[in-house]
Amino acid sequence: MTKLLLKLFIKGDIAEKRNREKCGTLGSFVGILSNLLLFIIKLLAGIISGSVAIIADAFNNLSDMGSSIVTLLGFKIASKPADPEHPFGHGRMEYLSAATVSVLIIIVGIELVTSSAEKLASPTLPEAKAISIAILIVSILIKLWMSVFNRKLGKAIDSSALLATSTDSLNDCISTGAVLAVSIISLFFKEIVFVKYLDPVVGIAVAAFIVVAGVKSLKETLDP
Repeated sequence: MTKLLLKLFIKGDIAEKRNREKCGTLGSFVGILSNLLLFIIKLLAGIISGSVAIIADAFNNLSDMGSSIVTLLGFKIASKPADPEHPFGHGRMEYLSAATVSVLIIIVGIELVTSSAEKLASPTLPEAKAISIAILIVSILIKLWMSVFNRKLGKAIDSSALLATSTDSLNDCISTGAVLAVSIISLFFKEIVFVKYLDPVVGIAVAAFIVVAGVKSLKETLDP
């Protein structure tokens, strides 16, 4: 899939300077479409099963989609030529867009911590279903591919924004993996009393994971 997309949208060597904006645009559009799809199917799975952890994971994908939109705008502005007000060009906008992405991730994470904590106060056992588990497995596979895809583009054009997106996609695999584990446990061990607490606890953990990843990404972006 990666080779096919690069062949269709990028002419010549992707490391060439003239292809920088095209690579950024391609990576952003892939992120927007993929995360929108993941948000929709995970949200449906979360609503059907009543799992706050799956819903939290869905909104994590929605924040990733917003991040891809910001990254796209950043590449568009950064590619503009120098002018009297910006004699050294607009390249810094790429770093600012990456920083904005990080802030959005932190905000979403904090909101999800709050909602998961509320569910922990009055827990209910989610109705884990095979379709929800299948959706989570597909989500992990898609995010693994997105991580590899964005890392390839990011290294080729030395883009901190795309490399940050690659890291975020890998982090999503870990958080979705935790949600998947809870769904499987809820499906086969629902008679155990403490199982009903796993969903909100993992929801809090996923949200906290999002916040930490956002803070780390923000620091790495602000340094350059």
